[in-house]
Amino acid sequence: MDKKQALKCEFFKEMTVGEAAIILEKLELVSLHKGESLFSQGEDGRSLFILLSGKLSAYVAVEGNKQHLVGEIFSGETVGEMSLLTNETRSATVKAIRRSNLLKLSLEQFNLLWKGNPHILLTIAKRTALRLGQTLAKMSSRDKKRRVLLVPENENIPIAAFIDKINVKIRNNPKVNIVSLNSIQHTIKDIKGFDHVTRFLDDQDQNTNTVIYVGDIANKEWMEICLELSDKVIIVADGDKPPQYHPRIEEVLDESSQHDLTQTELILLHKDPNKFPQKTERWLNRQWYRNHFHIVMDKPQDLDRIYRFLVGTPISFVFAGGGARSFAQIGALKAIAEAGIPIDAAGGTSQGSISAWLACSGKTHEGIYKTAISALSLMRKGLKQYTWPLFALLSGKSITDGLKQGTEETKIEDLWKTMFCISVDIEHKKEVIHRQGHAWRAIRASISLPAILTPLIMDKSLYVDGGVMNNCPVDVMQEDVLHNEGYVIAFAFTESTEEKLYAGSEDISMLRYFLNKINFVDYKLSLPSIGEILTRSLMASAHKKSIENIKRADTCIRLPINEFSLLDYSDKTVNKLIKIGYDATKKQIQTDPVLQNIIAELSVDKNRDKAA
Repeated sequence: MDKKQALKCEFFKEMTVGEAAIILEKLELVSLHKGESLFSQGEDGRSLFILLSGKLSAYVAVEGNKQHLVGEIFSGETVGEMSLLTNETRSATVKAIRRSNLLKLSLEQFNLLWKGNPHILLTIAKRTALRLGQTLAKMSSRDKKRRVLLVPENENIPIAAFIDKINVKIRNNPKVNIVSLNSIQHTIKDIKGFDHVTRFLDDQDQNTNTVIYVGDIANKEWMEICLELSDKVIIVADGDKPPQYHPRIEEVLDESSQHDLTQTELILLHKDPNKFPQKTERWLNRQWYRNHFHIVMDKPQDLDRIYRFLVGTPISFVFAGGGARSFAQIGALKAIAEAGIPIDAAGGTSQGSISAWLACSGKTHEGIYKTAISALSLMRKGLKQYTWPLFALLSGKSITDGLKQGTEETKIEDLWKTMFCISVDIEHKKEVIHRQGHAWRAIRASISLPAILTPLIMDKSLYVDGGVMNNCPVDVMQEDVLHNEGYVIAFAFTESTEEKLYAGSEDISMLRYFLNKINFVDYKLSLPSIGEILTRSLMASAHKKSIENIKRADTCIRLPINEFSLLDYSDKTVNKLIKIGYDATKKQIQTDPVLQNIIAELSVDKNRDKAA
């Protein structure tokens, strides 16, 4: 690779030709293979690097020898300059996510450079400050560059037909490009020279945010090029049949699972949109995939959803727990549907986990409402099923029956859309993210308020309400499901602005309670029920994290239902809550800049589809 290519980089953009030439003389070429480290956290910072082609990621060490992604470096950007300028050790480990070519400026050459040309030091410092600001903005933007490899499970998968369907959506989007072997062979006749092919592809895609490479199982050289250039591999398979991997695909998945540099996902194609997919666990039991998607190729909404995941703009919702108040989220879902905002993924805690299941079930709003109301009677019955208070006040049998009926005993991985819910494993004192298994069981764990509803025994552990640790799991959606891409919209409940005052003496006895009831004392007791006290206490334990998570969301739809009891499941209250949720959400959609931006982006996509 020629050094002169570096002159096109952002680093040299505001320099004079003379300044750039002086620096260029001091630089040496460095190449990294995918997975190779440029430098490690804690090392001496004795050089800076300019990335000519490829992609790097920066990680910091966290608990348990794990690495946390803190940044991405793209072609034209610099890395390592802070350590060079400050003489401090490296603050992160930087690895090549794709095959990468860089230019290196060593500390010795840097010292010679600025002593002879002190004004260049100021230029580099300015560029460094500018890049840091751009990096911070980029990590929260949806414009970061991504390279995705789509490859069929075997030769029988209709990958060409699938690509044609996706290409209809992409054709008029200048920020997205599909590259297949056929599409480049008119320019590059021989793909056996790895470097010249990758250089050509890098040059072609400089102004493109998303590149989708189409793999060819029969062409080993092309597959190797695509794998080296891609930071995500998506297998397209027939979801109505058992796995039948081509041997080469199994090799690819095994290699990818040995490190976290290449993300692997799964698209399962189905024929019947009118029934839930089944037996998805047979695809997931080898733990290759971080995400999976169910689609029907002839269903436009499914293709739209996959398109958004491919280009990094999925739309997700997180539902906070709130007891009976969470029925307001049913009304909110109706307002979201009427506004034309799709739900690509949903997660929730406690009663919010029920809302998440409904949002991902593929049901219309009429179906969502009918399911919620039909399960309500059994839930209400469960609130009267008291048991000996050894483990909790309520046995939970009817509640469990209601969940089985309402969720149709589906498994989370078989839902049409991506769903999760949160519970707490009190045996191991940890938050648990449920993304597989029977939905009723995961939800039952998530709503098991300690001391009110009996814990769920599963895998020889005790599971209780997820609200104990994480009542509004925006962090889980961002990091574990969307992997810091797309939109996260949280549903939370407004906090009361009035301080509630309680009357009574320091100690409240049964006698005082009954005297108060018959107006035999000159003051009124004003206290919530035991259920309310327990529920509020548990929610208070996770209050700080909920506030932090709500701030992390792109926007939060706040439902004004603080006046309602957490345990009032009466028909009158539930209907009021549904209406309030609908009205509040509809009102916010009209003024919220994030939601308005989403609607505008969806409109642009629809216009592109019409033009195609």
